[in-house]
Amino acid sequence: MCIDCWESAGSPRIWNSNIEAAVEAALDVYEFNGAGGSLHILLDDWNTEDNALYLCEEYAKEHRGINGDEQFTVEMKCIQAFRNLTEPERVSALAVKKCLFDPFNLGE
Repeated sequence: MCIDCWESAGSPRIWNSNIEAAVEAALDVYEFNGAGGSLHILLDDWNTEDNALYLCEEYAKEHRGINGDEQFTVEMKCIQAFRNLTEPERVSALAVKKCLFDPFNLGE
C-alpha cells in the first residue's frame, strides 16, 4: 500500500465513471496476477505518469505469450482506462483500489 504516494500527490478524492471503470479494470488484472501482472509499476508502485503506462503496455506486449491472450486483453483494457484519466484521477483510482478512501462517502 502506498499511502505516502497518495499523500504526496495531495490525497485527491475524485470519483467519476472513468475512475470507476479504471478501478474495475485494475481489479480484473488482479484476477490473473496478485502482483498486478505487467501493470505492477502502475498498480502497485503507483507510477501514474504517461511514460509508465507506455512501459506497462510494452512489457505486456513483450510477455504476451507467457501471460496468455485473456490476461493480455484485460491488461490492455486497464491501461486504456488509466489513459482516460488525468494524473490526479489516476491517483484517486489507486487510492480507491487500496481502500484509502470511500468514493461513496467523500465527506469523510
